Amino acid sequence: MSVHWSVFDGFRRPVKQRSWSGVTAWTSGIEARLGTKRDALARLRRLRDDTLTDLGGDPSARDWTSFRPLRRDREEDWSDWLAQLIEDSTTGGFALALLGKIEHRSTHVDYIPEVVHREDSHEGYRADVVVEWRDASYTHIEVKVGDPGLAKTLGTAKKMEMRFGSHRDRRSDVVLLLPEQHWAWNAACSEQPEMHDRVAVVTWIDVARALRSVLDQKAEESVQWRVWAHAYCGAVEQDLLKLRAGPRAEAWSRSLTLKGLEMAAKLFASKGEN
Repeated sequence: MSVHWSVFDGFRRPVKQRSWSGVTAWTSGIEARLGTKRDALARLRRLRDDTLTDLGGDPSARDWTSFRPLRRDREEDWSDWLAQLIEDSTTGGFALALLGKIEHRSTHVDYIPEVVHREDSHEGYRADVVVEWRDASYTHIEVKVGDPGLAKTLGTAKKMEMRFGSHRDRRSDVVLLLPEQHWAWNAACSEQPEMHDRVAVVTWIDVARALRSVLDQKAEESVQWRVWAHAYCGAVEQDLLKLRAGPRAEAWSRSLTLKGLEMAAKLFASKGEN
């Protein structure tokens, strides 16, 4: 029996019904879980607002993105402020919170600065920050806010050892990165394995957490230091870490994206937590 293709004349593929109900249910479930975290974060924010009431509340309560004393498009300004806060600290608490774990040092007295050098040059290399501590050690810090020139960090470290380390028992080299620069740093280290072994990494998340840990302790530093640290912390979080600001804790926590929520949770975590 022969079959002619004409039997398919007029055939139309059935229209498939599409529904977003599955996606809606999934997003609702995710948001329900995040809602608990948002509430917990809002509570922590309110506590920080109370603790830092003399400074106007938590650094996230004010929009610092138009803070003109810090020229946020210049890497040197971020570096200068960091160096100034280390230099002006009378307790060493900020540097201890930022560097103590990676340098395996645990007391404030280890981080009382003797001299803080900025933009120090030696044989064609220039270091962003070199801190000579009172215990005759030093820390060399390279400050990055997106600069792709990471490979030169090892050369700078070696030149700073020639400049500062000939009579030192201890020295440390540190690179400060944006969180998203980790991949670029790892790529640079794959070309120079010695750099991976020699240079420790901290991120601007670590800077913000270290600042917050000292700001919470009113008696530790002067009001002047806390005022500048408060402003710098807010600028770091909002400009470099892209965390939103907001005067009201509940509205602020609800406005955060998933990425922002994760970031804020790290910043508000207690000391010793990851």
